[in-house]
Amino acid sequence: MTRLTPDTISGVSHILSDYDLELQKKTGYSLKGLSLLASGLSETEFTLRSQNSLFCVVPISSGQGIISGFSETVLEIITFLGCRAQLASTPDISGFAEAFRARADFIFCADDNDFVSLIPYPQSVVHNDQATAKGYVTALTLHARHRSGKVLVLGCGPVGQAALTELIEADFQVDVYDPDTARVEAWYRNLCPRKNLTRVLSSFPRKLDAYVGVLDATPALDIIDPRQVHQDLLIAAPGVPLGLSPEALRQLQDQIIHDPLQLGVAVMVCMSLTLNREA
Repeated sequence: MTRLTPDTISGVSHILSDYDLELQKKTGYSLKGLSLLASGLSETEFTLRSQNSLFCVVPISSGQGIISGFSETVLEIITFLGCRAQLASTPDISGFAEAFRARADFIFCADDNDFVSLIPYPQSVVHNDQATAKGYVTALTLHARHRSGKVLVLGCGPVGQAALTELIEADFQVDVYDPDTARVEAWYRNLCPRKNLTRVLSSFPRKLDAYVGVLDATPALDIIDPRQVHQDLLIAAPGVPLGLSPEALRQLQDQIIHDPLQLGVAVMVCMSLTLNREA
């Protein structure tokens, strides 16, 4: 999981409405609508479950410490979706105690290694890596449904692996590249659900003409330039920072789905409500 910085998330809560409109323009769905689609939750179920639920965000100080503004931004995203939420007034164990005293149904917390929604009943966990992958793959699927071509996944870390599984289970032909060849080969050997739909690349593709979409799950800068892309290419990029060069960004600005936090958190909310529904 990439550790965000205060600069990365600064201002996110102030642009949620603009981001919502941007998603609608690019995918046909709002942030809430896309998250519902990704999680398999209906609007009616969302309303019924959320109106009687409380989300609590608990800051965690372990490791490199609390990221300034992170918990507040997560809270803003949750409430933007129309859910009832509060921020624990203290971090760590006392924050968890506060969440339990408030009878929170969902507890959002993150450290250096993981970002999760803890669901006391029925003792379930939603991981941000999985939720982020679901959100971005859903956006990519909407773009690709009337087009032919493969999907390229860049990066075979936790988000990349989760996205690969989602894409393969949706019957996409997928190529994957990661400079850490041992990691991607281990994934292919042990975890790849359908090897007949998957190809591991030994080098970064020079051209992306064969692909209908690219899912960039890397923390690398400027790895995609204008000479590689085509006008019908969708870039679904959960990786931070965005991997497109400034020139490629200008060329494909209406074909890029990217944010540091919003979509992953929104899908976490909907997945949490889904699990709570199944109790």
